[in-house]
Amino acid sequence: MKGGIHKYLDQFPDGFFRGKLFVFDGRFTISSNDDIISTCRYCGTAWDKYKLCSTPQCCQLVLTCLKCHEGGLTACCPTCQEKGLKTQTNFCQQQFKEECECTKMRPKIPIEKV
Repeated sequence: MKGGIHKYLDQFPDGFFRGKLFVFDGRFTISSNDDIISTCRYCGTAWDKYKLCSTPQCCQLVLTCLKCHEGGLTACCPTCQEKGLKTQTNFCQQQFKEECECTKMRPKIPIEKV
C-alpha cells in the first residue's frame, strides 16, 4: 500500500481500519472513525486519549479516562504512581530518568555479540 496506513485513512475513511493510528508527534493519534477500541488503564472504560505519565522521571504514554485522571490516577504503573506522590513532597531533589515497571516488562531488542 503506497503511502501507508495514513494515506489509506485519507482515501477510505469508512474502510476496515478501526480505532486510532498512533503517530510520533504531539497529536499521539489520528483517526478517520469514532470507534474506541482501547480502555482506561485503571477502570476499563472505553478510552482512547493518550497522556504522558505524570511522573517527571517517566515518559511513557498512558490511557487514563477523565474520571480516573481527576481522581489522581495519572501514572503508567504503580511504581510511577508511588514515585509521583513522593516527588510532590520532595520536589526540590534532583530528578533522574529511571525505568518504570512498564519499561522493564517490555521485550528488549537482542544485542548480537560481535
